[in-house]
Amino acid sequence: MASLDDFLGHFDMLFDDDRNRAYAAAIRSAAEELRRAKPSQPLRALDLGSGSGLLGLLCWQTGLFEQVVLIEACPPLAEAARENIRRNGAERCCSVWEGHSFELLHGEKAKDTSFDLCVSELLDAVLIGEGVLPTLRHAATSRSFNPGPELIPRRAQVFGRVFRSKALWERHRGAFEDSSLVRLPEDVIRCPGLHAAEHVHLGPFLETGLLEFVSEPFEVFDFDFAAVTALPSCGRRVALHVPLMPGEAHGVALWFEAELFGSVRISTSPGQPLREHWRQAALCFRTPVVVGSEPLELEAHHDDDAVWISLPRRSRQKLQPGRPPTCSCGLHAATSRRRLGALGAEGAWTLQLPEAEKGFGALVLGDGPNLAIRLARHGYNPVVSVGPGMLNSNIIQKFAASNGMQEVLKAALLVGDIVPEGEETKRKHRRIDVRSVQKRQTDESEADSFEDLEDFQWASLAESLEAFDVSWAAFSDFWYEAAAEDWRFHHYAIFAQSLHALHTTGLKVLAPPCSWTLHAAAFESEWLARRLRPIPNDLDPWQGIDLRALNALHAGQPKSGFSADVFPLVSTKMLRIVSHSAEVLQLPCRWESRLEDWQSIELSVQRPAHGVLLWIQPKALAAATDIKLYDALTASDKATSLLRHERFGVALLDEADGVTCATVRVRARLLPGFELEVDAKGSSSAGQ
Repeated sequence: MASLDDFLGHFDMLFDDDRNRAYAAAIRSAAEELRRAKPSQPLRALDLGSGSGLLGLLCWQTGLFEQVVLIEACPPLAEAARENIRRNGAERCCSVWEGHSFELLHGEKAKDTSFDLCVSELLDAVLIGEGVLPTLRHAATSRSFNPGPELIPRRAQVFGRVFRSKALWERHRGAFEDSSLVRLPEDVIRCPGLHAAEHVHLGPFLETGLLEFVSEPFEVFDFDFAAVTALPSCGRRVALHVPLMPGEAHGVALWFEAELFGSVRISTSPGQPLREHWRQAALCFRTPVVVGSEPLELEAHHDDDAVWISLPRRSRQKLQPGRPPTCSCGLHAATSRRRLGALGAEGAWTLQLPEAEKGFGALVLGDGPNLAIRLARHGYNPVVSVGPGMLNSNIIQKFAASNGMQEVLKAALLVGDIVPEGEETKRKHRRIDVRSVQKRQTDESEADSFEDLEDFQWASLAESLEAFDVSWAAFSDFWYEAAAEDWRFHHYAIFAQSLHALHTTGLKVLAPPCSWTLHAAAFESEWLARRLRPIPNDLDPWQGIDLRALNALHAGQPKSGFSADVFPLVSTKMLRIVSHSAEVLQLPCRWESRLEDWQSIELSVQRPAHGVLLWIQPKALAAATDIKLYDALTASDKATSLLRHERFGVALLDEADGVTCATVRVRARLLPGFELEVDAKGSSSAGQ
């Protein structure tokens, strides 16, 4: 079964009540206007990119369309749409065309069908990132759109507002609070970074004082979807003159306002209710801009996929569409914005570092330069970064050069070689299949648990490390790729799995027996619980339409819990902690069969709870800058802003349990491969 993450955006859209009401009102208004204009003609509607079918079924619900066609390219969603049509008894009117509209609207199915209304929701945080322009442009050239149908949405505007926010700028550029500790390479500083805007909730940054606007809102682009064929695929480029408050500016926030039909509009501006599928967007300048009394001159660009902002470099007498900037240094391309923002947060992940004993080298099991450079400054030599990221070795070598550590700082390649090569490691690349090594030393079920790491040549790496005349100590850091957007248990699991893989080769690596602990606290948040649960039996939010076929794509709660960004919820008081925190489980670096035994705790709750938040914490908070996550979750001041770098595990209670429970029992255990299994149950009295 597909994971919930694959379809979570569709659940998010369906739980956006304001969006659903706006589309329902726009569709009914358009249908009634079409009926008045064509009183005796049969009306046909098209839902372009239908998902599980809500908009198409809203067309059917008006009773004014003889035929409603839903086009959906994703097979599981197309099947959910068919089942929802059946559930609502709409088979005589509605049908699903599975495939891409680029092919279907020019194919045999559509040759005798013309549509009076085309409704779609192909909009993202910067309006056009989901392909609304090429999709409508291509549809407009088909016979089904001749003459052109009414469109929902009809048109939309992208708005911008210049902001001052060091916190957001650091998420885009990467920065270190103590530049004497880690110096950025020059090509990272000069790199234009990524043109793609970060989709982010700006409200929490405003609430916690991490962002302030220094201009009034201004229109960036206006899109008339009925005239989309007049927009070239290379896009447009316009000059903007924006009056600002004097001082420093770090970037531009973007959002859209869309006219669905008539007076029905929707907006994603920062003042709107929290939406997970439509956030705002943030674009940051390469360097902060200092502004005086003169307006700030900007250039806005868009193509078929993105909107971006730049500072003008040449005369703008003949503005032509430009190419978006691309990352040239590798760091911005390889690293999530959340990870970049946390790069300089010393102590957020690691314990206070011990000084190296004589003859010790360090293995950093994870991508990234921060911890590796700190270890080198603490006397470890060599320091080898062992990360699966494709660009890790390139980035490590750049940081080594900019910090004068070329002889100390090294990186391991997937094939097990270490770069840059020293005299002790010069040899031919080897191709040893790590799976054959694991099969000799572990049973088959345990070997399967290393599926995500099996491409790494651990035996070859062990041979490379043994060429150094040192003892090895292991440390952990963040990971660039998928795990950087997950909660921290998964970072620990990768560390433990990697360490175990090295031990199976016979390499002796010193690691603490238990560096981290799993903690839990009960929370109340109807918004988060609703978002993560399947569609309920109450159909009122969907105008009485039954959409529960989508629940077949809800894989249920993962064993290790959902992963959630709670910073927006805590800062806007949409999530409250309703219990103390407690240690649930110690997380070792070596596998023992006893870890499969359940460990449990009880949390007393002061008010109804919806579930528990889970996080891992260093076993000893030795550094003053270490983040005490429970304090950040319960703070009412700027301490909450520390959560912006974090994600948390979430284990939900059964809906009935949370209403009356006095205690919450949390159980957790580790499975082979260092997989976490956790559950939470409410009880009306303690000890039950």
